[in-house]
Amino acid sequence: MNNVYFSETGYKSFVQALEKYKRESSSKTQEEFDGAQGGESSVWHDNFEFEQATISMNIRASEIERLQEIIRNAIIVHIREEVKKITIGNTVEIEFDNGETREITIGAYGESSPEKNLIAYQAPIAKAIMGKKDLQYKKILEQFI
Repeated sequence: MNNVYFSETGYKSFVQALEKYKRESSSKTQEEFDGAQGGESSVWHDNFEFEQATISMNIRASEIERLQEIIRNAIIVHIREEVKKITIGNTVEIEFDNGETREITIGAYGESSPEKNLIAYQAPIAKAIMGKKDLQYKKILEQFI
């Protein structure tokens, strides 16, 4: 897996969300297995609920592993005000063909809010302008507008 870039706040939020998911997952798994224990047998091939609980538990475990892998590959990005090249945390101004302008900010992993003009660094437009100097990105943006 590639590196995943977070702001400090985004990283803390992601870790908290993972911990919450783990707690809820554990609770849900326990409820499903408790409900599956009724009936004549708790052997999976005789008990559909037990089999479903096992499948659900494995799906949640895989998701937890995927999220933990993201954390293992996390790099916390410290936002700098003055930079030589466009990067996470920078705000750039885009001018559309009709003369309208809009400022967008490049956010870190999971930090996207189009209504607030915040786009994640994985978005195609962000990928196209990251690493460019201020004047270079304006030419690149023409293909997206």
